[in-house]
Amino acid sequence: TSIILAMDKSYYITSFNVDNFDEKNQYLDKIPDPILNLIKDENNKLTSFYNEMRKRIKEDNFQNISYSSDIVFNNTMQCNKNKENGNPFFHYIRATAMTPEHFKKLFHSMNISKEILTKIQQAGFTIVTTSDPNKRKNFHEELKNKEILTD
Repeated sequence: TSIILAMDKSYYITSFNVDNFDEKNQYLDKIPDPILNLIKDENNKLTSFYNEMRKRIKEDNFQNISYSSDIVFNNTMQCNKNKENGNPFFHYIRATAMTPEHFKKLFHSMNISKEILTKIQQAGFTIVTTSDPNKRKNFHEELKNKEILTD
């Protein structure tokens, strides 16, 4: 799942792990200051933001969108085009060693738990991401297919 935050001409996209949703493991790495300043609470924390997200996930009715025609999504992708964390979608698992730098990047930009990343790394695989939503694949299915996860 991806989350897009937008304010004026600032856009931010990141993966959002709703299966492991806790402000301790959700990172908003390299978020633009205008957006960060808007969502921080009086203690300079993101607790209120995460509480509101938790509430919205439970109570709101979500609608499917077409990535190709969604203006906010397209503006966000254009704004993040050449940035380090500009590939927000899981593409596939490749049989090659995952570097410590890539591990850290995936932990922050894809919000994958260290436990899962360690299992992938120990199995001799790494994760390839993409900016093309049409190429994205189901992360958990891919882990099962590679026998990294068994549940």
